[in-house]
Amino acid sequence: MVSRKFLFSLGWLVAIGLLLVLFYYTFSISDLTEFLVLAKSAKPIWILAMAGTELGTYFCTAGMYHVMLKGLGHQVPFRKLLPLSMEKLAVDQFIPTAGVGGSAIIVHGLKRVGATRQAAIGMVVTGLAAWYFAGDLAGIFGLWTVRNSPIAFNSGLTVFGLYLAISLFIMYVTLHGVRTKAFASIKRLLPGKTLDTFFAEMSQTHNLGLVTKLGFSKVVLFQLGIILFDAATLWFACYALGTPIPYYFALAGYALANMAATISVLPGGIGVFEGGSVAVLSFLGMTPAAALAATLLYRGFSVWLPMLPGAFLARREIQHSYFKKPKS
Repeated sequence: MVSRKFLFSLGWLVAIGLLLVLFYYTFSISDLTEFLVLAKSAKPIWILAMAGTELGTYFCTAGMYHVMLKGLGHQVPFRKLLPLSMEKLAVDQFIPTAGVGGSAIIVHGLKRVGATRQAAIGMVVTGLAAWYFAGDLAGIFGLWTVRNSPIAFNSGLTVFGLYLAISLFIMYVTLHGVRTKAFASIKRLLPGKTLDTFFAEMSQTHNLGLVTKLGFSKVVLFQLGIILFDAATLWFACYALGTPIPYYFALAGYALANMAATISVLPGGIGVFEGGSVAVLSFLGMTPAAALAATLLYRGFSVWLPMLPGAFLARREIQHSYFKKPKS
């Protein structure tokens, strides 16, 4: 049987390999000099705008948890919820589980601010279902945007179909739970017993009343806000490099690339997101070099820059309560 450590390492090797292939392909059909000139010409005002929109994603995440906690009767200060979004981001980048990796950490964070474990798991599963639902809506818009490009549309449609299948499965788990062995094959791929436990408990979360209390429609709006802010960061990255595009082009590029990255289950969707974004933006009129430069600048702000503080906060959460065993 293949070990989890091996699969974890393999995921990172594949992700890095995909990035190298993307670089090789881009510079084989585009000018490396153009890429370097664009990278050196980034305008500070747009860099600041990118920082602002990325902060917006964290505020949306914190707002989502605030609304759900309020629905359960918990009044938690907003400032206590803001670090949770950075914790989840950091863990999701390292544990490739289609957006679930950081959820086990969030459960303990939510317990710490007053939620019961069952309610916390319900909140995480509801948030995950809302994220996929919002992604479906954004994906439909992305497909509409590239409808005149048969290659982009057909490729996007395939990715959308797989993403939609996962969305429907997550929705079913949210409302009904899964008391069968449906998670058995997934659990074998998880890097740690802690996520085994989370998936087991997640599969038994099936309370429609709880989902209603959590305000699913409001949670979807917050998740859509995250998508719109992330797309705005990519949009500002294009402006920062002197290659402006319409906002809806950036939204389409982000939406389709994000779906592909999510279903890839590679750590952080590395390699897949970049490839998808460059492909869509190129189909929409950007040069491959400009599309790659903008995508890498966006990823620097959305993934790598927040990684260090996010990892620190996640480690603190783990040390606080995650692996503590009750005294006998």
